[in-house]
Amino acid sequence: QWGLTGTYGIDVGTAWEIADGSGIRVGIFERDIDNGHEDLAGRFGGSNFTPTGVEIAHGTHVGGIISAVQDNNMGVAWVSKATLYLLDRSNFVKSLDFAADNDIKIINATFV
Repeated sequence: QWGLTGTYGIDVGTAWEIADGSGIRVGIFERDIDNGHEDLAGRFGGSNFTPTGVEIAHGTHVGGIISAVQDNNMGVAWVSKATLYLLDRSNFVKSLDFAADNDIKIINATFV
């Protein structure tokens, strides 16, 4: 987790002293996400479509960077305690409407 601290890190400890992201909702444009993953336990708020289960690895990785549970001796630690919402990357406008209706003010988009 060198990116969180150290010479080339984002100094996340200083940020956590100011705010930890609790109460923030983050939308993620992905095909799917493993909302049952140990590092995402309690972090998933919902979705505006039915995930297909086709490709969960990338969405789970992105979700973990944003909001993985800290100090559970698994995987990685979070940058924030944000609640994650999976957005439908095949229907961008519908997803933006869902985000607006659900107070999601931060969106991470991956279109590969």
